Amino acid sequence: MKKTTLFLLGLMLILVLAACGGTAEEASTDVAAPADTSAATTEETTANEPTVVEEETSADGGTAVTLTEDYAEDALPIRNQLLVGTLKLENTSFAVSPEQASELLVLWQASSALSRSGTGATEEVAAVLNQIEEAMTPEQITAIAEMKLTREAIQTMSQEMGLSMGGGDGQGAGGNRGQGQNMSAEEKAAREAEQAERASNGASNALLDLLIELLESRSQQ
Repeated sequence: MKKTTLFLLGLMLILVLAACGGTAEEASTDVAAPADTSAATTEETTANEPTVVEEETSADGGTAVTLTEDYAEDALPIRNQLLVGTLKLENTSFAVSPEQASELLVLWQASSALSRSGTGATEEVAAVLNQIEEAMTPEQITAIAEMKLTREAIQTMSQEMGLSMGGGDGQGAGGNRGQGQNMSAEEKAAREAEQAERASNGASNALLDLLIELLESRSQQ
């Protein structure tokens, strides 16, 4: 009887241990399964995510406008566009401010000195023009660009302001070159182009003097 009891107790203990072992194994399997599922989900999500491309934009959200000479055959050089355009901005909301005038005065005086001395290197002339553009606001440069100024515009402005353009041909009334009947078509065209260039230079010098006077007065306000 005692042996039977001990045998039954041993058998029950074995069964209990076996049951506990099975439960522990199932519990371990249940814990591992979510980890595997999470890893698979993460991999699938990463694979399906679209690629993000960052786009660069300018500080003002737009494209800066620059002056060009390709809008017409007789388009004014950029220097003269800035010159005539700045004068035309007067009495508009884009007129040069007193703060701008102080900086632009020095730059235009430098441009005038380089132009009239004829000794300025191309790099120096270009550097001064770049500084003049930078001293103006994008709105002012845009307004000047939209004017599409030509050689006629600078001559018209000079005449309206009663400025002396100078730039005569210097040949005198009795010079051989004054006798058009003795000139070929090519010579006549060359002479007309030369006179137009001199007139344009004379007009730009007169207008530059006017602009410098304006900037001097504006900078003192």
